[in-house]
Amino acid sequence: MYKRQNALGALIAVPEIQVPRPVLTIASKGTGSWVQARTSFDTGQLEQISIACVLGSGGVVTGTAWFDDLTLTELGPADERVTDPLATTLLHVVAQTSVGLANADADSDAVVIQLGVVPDVMKYDRTELTVRAGEKVRLVFRNTDHMQHNALILKPGRIDAMGALADQMLTDQRALSRNYVPDSPDVLAHVPLVNPGETFELVFMAPTAPGRYPIVCTFPGHWRMMQSALVVQ
Repeated sequence: MYKRQNALGALIAVPEIQVPRPVLTIASKGTGSWVQARTSFDTGQLEQISIACVLGSGGVVTGTAWFDDLTLTELGPADERVTDPLATTLLHVVAQTSVGLANADADSDAVVIQLGVVPDVMKYDRTELTVRAGEKVRLVFRNTDHMQHNALILKPGRIDAMGALADQMLTDQRALSRNYVPDSPDVLAHVPLVNPGETFELVFMAPTAPGRYPIVCTFPGHWRMMQSALVVQ
């Protein structure tokens, strides 16, 4: 590899923000697997910003870097711009509580089941979830891992076929926008890609036929290990 001495590597930057310091993620160098990079910044009076995916930065390098799943999350106003911190906090809590209560009321007749992730071992935290045939279900999926995961509920006996379709999505340019969910009638319901530390609630009607319905994560490379089952009685 050729590079100048001050080349940083692969990173994400916000070119419009240079004060009080340039907005850069920690640079990745050498050969490695996927890494997650984060940075926080204050947009101030800017109405729009650019997100730059950079290879080199300050120098010249050779090689390839892949940038995937860029997400912007609003954190709210910076502390120094909040004139009434208590009121701002209360408004945020009330707003989030209202949303949660509204969702709960809308699905108050649904049975609630929980599914999570065992951090760093690419497995769900439950090997099976049990429901009654035909009942309304609210699946609460909490991603406590350090990478994205989804959860697909499949027809019985179709996990290998779905895994083959998931592997094919590695070369599909639309895969990320489709949450790595293959277009297949074998998918009965699904949780989209959920970011680390976030929760998604899926409401669906349980199948009317008793049986074991596989649950699998189809994020690239996960399906062979990350499996559970919906047991319909």
